[in-house]
Amino acid sequence: MNTLNITSKSDYQVIQLNNGKVNAINLEMISELTQAIDNAEVDSSVRGMIITGQPHYFSAGLDIKELYHLDKAGSEKFWGDFLKMVVALNRFSKPLISAISGFSPAGGCVIAVCCDYRYMASGDKYVIGLNEVPLAIMVTEGIFHLYAHWIGNRRAHQYLIEGKLHSGQEALAMGLVDQLVPLEELLNTAELKMQQLLQSDDGALQGTKKNIKKSLMKKVDVDIDSILHAAVAQWWSPNSRAIMKAAVEGLGGGK
Repeated sequence: MNTLNITSKSDYQVIQLNNGKVNAINLEMISELTQAIDNAEVDSSVRGMIITGQPHYFSAGLDIKELYHLDKAGSEKFWGDFLKMVVALNRFSKPLISAISGFSPAGGCVIAVCCDYRYMASGDKYVIGLNEVPLAIMVTEGIFHLYAHWIGNRRAHQYLIEGKLHSGQEALAMGLVDQLVPLEELLNTAELKMQQLLQSDDGALQGTKKNIKKSLMKKVDVDIDSILHAAVAQWWSPNSRAIMKAAVEGLGGGK
């Protein structure tokens, strides 16, 4: 794996996002994370999974430098593969915990809200949320439902339109994260929770998770092809391209 570090514990795995300093989500990471989830799903020795990142960055979101420079076919593959990754994360039948090691906007937050539990590093500078709209990226209905599952429809509706990012304390107050933990204690806290969960019978735990997520999965696991056209059309609109070009140039990625 080029963008992930996978550590196997006694009966669970720790997946560390490892794609440069800010852990930008590119096509390679999308492919590798989807494959890691699919492999763990069918491996009986893996009873749960923890996803974490680098110190100070869980993930800064999508790799907009890569995405901006893709042609239309490439951007369609990017969005299609990203949505398939979201479905795979939500289908995962075993305990899934995120240890959010710092900044987690946009795509980083999407990964986090797919998890059963979210532990976030404490610190005034770290933020989490879905800020796609100010970047001219359209949020799908499925991702809205994932967000709303944890923070409620009203907040999800308003915060998505605003593209609002939240401090750790704000995220904790609204239920977007479950606990704030010092960075140096973050992974250990997530592992202790995983070990607690795995004291339960796998059949009972996984069956219960499937039952309580059934209605949410119907909203997330949809025909991806049916929503790709609108997403890609928005991405390639002149105004969206201008906004994204300015963002990419601000990151030093213009051509």
